[in-house]
Amino acid sequence: MVDELIASGLRAHAGEIVRVHGFVEAGSLERVYGDDLLHRFRILWHGVGLPVQVSGRLPGALRDQSEVIVTGQLVDRGGWRIEGTAVIARCPGKYDGAPPRPDLPAFK
Repeated sequence: MVDELIASGLRAHAGEIVRVHGFVEAGSLERVYGDDLLHRFRILWHGVGLPVQVSGRLPGALRDQSEVIVTGQLVDRGGWRIEGTAVIARCPGKYDGAPPRPDLPAFK
């Protein structure tokens, strides 16, 4: 979780590959087009956030306030951020169990 990483001290993890879970901060998702396609956003957990920068394609489910897991290197480039190498976005409700339909017989 982002808050646990920050509480443990970012300097202690400088340069390490970290895997952080949280939510995309609303309004923070930015696409920067140039030689490489870059994406920037902030990942939050319990009000504590950390910027993320990822190059390449992102999951189609990545949107404001979506739940994500980011893997990448923790770096200080005039401010701490994760330079992501992988982003996994959870699809809300897509894989959760749906209530049974009343018109279908139950399995016995």
